[in-house]
Amino acid sequence: MDYTIWSHILLELALSVSGEQELDKLVKKATSAFSRKLDCTHGSVLQYKSNRLEVIYAVPRVILKNPVYHEVIGEFERKLLQDEDKNVIVIEKDLNYYGFPLRNFGLLLLGRNVPIEEVFLKELLPITNMLAQNCFANLDAAMKRQTIEAELKKERHLLRVIIDTIPDLIFYKDQNGVYKVVNEAVGKFLSLLPEEINGRTDWDIHNEAEASKYRELDHRIMESGSVQRYEEWIKRHDGSLVPFETIKVPVYDAESRCVGTVAVSRDISERMEADKKIQTEKKWLEVLFKNSTDAIVRIDHNYCVEEINYSFYKLFGYKLEEIRGKDLDYVLDMGKENTANRYYTKALLSGKKIVVEGTHYTKEGLPVEVIIRGLPIIIDGELLGAYVIYNDITEHKRYEEQLKYLSSYDQLTGLYNRRFLEEEIKRLDTPRQLPVSIIMGDLNGLKLANDVFGHQEGDRLLIKAAEIIRESCRREDLIARWGGDEFVILLPQTDIKTAEEINRRIKEKCDSQKDGPVQVSIALGYAAKSRAEENIWQVLKEAEDWMYRNKLLHAKSYRNAVISSLKATLFEKSMETKEHAERLKEMCRKIGESMGLNPQQMDELELLAILHDIGKVVIQESILMKPGPLTEEEWVQMRKHPEIGYRIAQAAPELAPIAEYILSHHERWDGKGYPQGIKGEEIPLLSRILAVADAFDAMTNDRTYRKAMSREEAIAEIKRNAGTQFDPEVVSAFIESCCKSDKNFHEGQY
Repeated sequence: MDYTIWSHILLELALSVSGEQELDKLVKKATSAFSRKLDCTHGSVLQYKSNRLEVIYAVPRVILKNPVYHEVIGEFERKLLQDEDKNVIVIEKDLNYYGFPLRNFGLLLLGRNVPIEEVFLKELLPITNMLAQNCFANLDAAMKRQTIEAELKKERHLLRVIIDTIPDLIFYKDQNGVYKVVNEAVGKFLSLLPEEINGRTDWDIHNEAEASKYRELDHRIMESGSVQRYEEWIKRHDGSLVPFETIKVPVYDAESRCVGTVAVSRDISERMEADKKIQTEKKWLEVLFKNSTDAIVRIDHNYCVEEINYSFYKLFGYKLEEIRGKDLDYVLDMGKENTANRYYTKALLSGKKIVVEGTHYTKEGLPVEVIIRGLPIIIDGELLGAYVIYNDITEHKRYEEQLKYLSSYDQLTGLYNRRFLEEEIKRLDTPRQLPVSIIMGDLNGLKLANDVFGHQEGDRLLIKAAEIIRESCRREDLIARWGGDEFVILLPQTDIKTAEEINRRIKEKCDSQKDGPVQVSIALGYAAKSRAEENIWQVLKEAEDWMYRNKLLHAKSYRNAVISSLKATLFEKSMETKEHAERLKEMCRKIGESMGLNPQQMDELELLAILHDIGKVVIQESILMKPGPLTEEEWVQMRKHPEIGYRIAQAAPELAPIAEYILSHHERWDGKGYPQGIKGEEIPLLSRILAVADAFDAMTNDRTYRKAMSREEAIAEIKRNAGTQFDPEVVSAFIESCCKSDKNFHEGQY
C-alpha cells in the first residue's frame, strides 16, 4: 500500500479548511482513493481513530477473495467477522508518537504481543503538532517487517555471542580510527568494558608512538585494499607485552566505499614457546647430528644422500660433495649388487625401522663392520626419507673372532688349547678311529728361562717347541698346549710304532736347535689305545707317566747342559774368561785352606769362583763390553746380576748350595755394597773370600776401560780397603797365602 499518497491526503485534509464544500470534496476524493488502495492491498489494514485501534476491512467480497488475508489474519479475524462487537480491540496506554498524544498501545494479535509503535512507526509518516484522527497502517507489512527485524535481532545477538566467545581479539574501526565494535576478549585484555572502548581511538588507549603506528597501518590498508598479516607485541593493561598474530582487512559498504578496518589478533605466546622449544630441539638434533660419534647420513625417499656428519666422513672417507644425490647402497657397496642391503633399504623406505649388522666399504675399499639403524622420516603421513646411523663394530667383531679363536686355540703358540682337545678326544674315542695314540711332552727349563732371562725368553722357548712339534707331526694330527709347559698330541688311527717315530723326530729337531741362551728340550712320553674297551683317559695318563719318568731320568744331564750353555754364553759375551775363572778358583782355594775351610766349603768355594757372575748372561753385551765408564742407568742394570745369578742357582739343584753366596758376592764389609746392603759377618764367608780374590784379579788384569795395576799397587789397594770394603781377616789370609809364600805371585802370575 502506498502510504506516501495517503499521508499527503491526510495532510491536505488537515491543512485545507477553507470550507465545508471543499472539505467534502477532499473527503470524498480521499475516501475514493483510500478505497481503491484498500481494494488493492494484499494485507489487513489497521486504523487508529480517536484513541481507538480498529481492524478495518474492505468490501466483503474482496476480503473473502483475498488469500493473503486468510494467511495473515486467519481464524482470529474470522471470529471478529462473526461478532461485530469484537471487531475492535482497544488497549489504551499512553504512547508519544512523533508528537501525537498516544499512549503505549499493544495489540494482541495472532497470539503474539506486538508493540503498536512497531506498527505505526514503520508505516506512517509523522504529522507534527496535529491530532491524528484517522491513521492507517498495513498490518501485513508491519508483521513481516517485525518478523524480519526479530530475526535480524536474533542474528545480531548470535553474532555478538559468537565474537564474544572467540578468545581472539576482534575489533572494527571506522575510517576515522574510532572503535565501533570490539569483543569481550579486547576488553578483558585492556581491562576495559567493550562499551568503554567503543567510540574511542587508539590515542585514547595507547601511547603516542603505538597509536601513530596503528593509524598509519589502518590508512595503508584502506588505501591499498590489501590484507595484512603480521606479528606484533601488544601491551597489556598491566604493562606486559604479549605476542600476537594479527590479520587486518579493509571493510567496504554496499557502494564499495571503504568505511574502516576489521582485525583479528591471536595470542601466539604458546605457539612462540612451542616454536622456541622446537628450535631448541632442532639445535640439539643438529648438534647431535654433527657431533655424534656414530656415522649418520640423511637420505631422501629415493635413498639418495642429502646430508652426512663428520663421523660418516671419518668412517667411510667420503665428503658430502662427492656423494650428494647418489644412491647410498651403491656408494657404500662400491657399486656391487648387495641383495641383503637392498632388501633392508626397501624395508626402510616402506616406513619400517631397521636394526641390522652388515659390511660396507670405505672409499679406499676397506671393509667396515657396522650396526645399521634406519629411522624413516614421516611427516603428516608422508615418507620424506630416512636417517641411517652406522655404529662401527669392526674392532668388536675382531674381538669376537679373537674370543672365538681363543676358545679353541692357544694365543701364544697357535696350537689348540686343552678345552678344545678334550672335546676332540671325546669325539674321536670311537672304534672307527682305533688305534688312537697319544704323545705328551713337557718343555724342560721353562722356569729357568723365565726366572733368569724373563718371560720373553720363556715365550720364545714355548713358541719354538710348538714349531718343532708341528713340523714333526702330520697334517691330520691334533696338537694342543695342554698346560703351562705341557703339550699333548692326539693321533687318530695311529699305532704305537708311528707314535714312536713322531717322538723320535721331535727329539732330533730339539737337538739340532742351537739358538738362544737356553736349549730347547722336551721330555716326551707316549701310549696307544688299540682296543675299544680301553679307557682313552687312562691311555693319556700312561703317556703322562712315561713323560715324567723320562724327565726325571734326564733332568741332571739337562741341567748340566744348561749350566754349561750359560757358562759358555757368559765367557762369550763378557770379560769373564776361563782363565779368569781358573785364577779365582786357585786363589780362593788357597785363602780357604789358610782359613781352615772344610772339604764341602772348599768345593762350594771353587764352584762359586767359576759361576759367581753367571747372572751377567742376561746383561746387555754393550754394557758388559763398554770401553769407558758406565752411566748411572747402565750401573743399575749391571747391579742386577747377583740377583739374576741367585735365581739361576736356585733353579738348578746342583747350584742351589751356592745361591746365597752368588747373591752376596758384591756386598761390602761396611754395608755399602749391593744388592742387600748387609755388612760384616752377615755376609757369607765364602762371598767375603771371593770378593778379595775377584778384586785383586780385576785390578791386576787389563780391562777395556783401563790398564792393569801392578801387583804391588793392587795389594796396597786391598790393604787400604780392609775393614771398609773387605773383611780384614780375609785380607790377612789373602796376603799370607797368596802374596808372601806363593812363588807364582813373586813370578808375576797373579
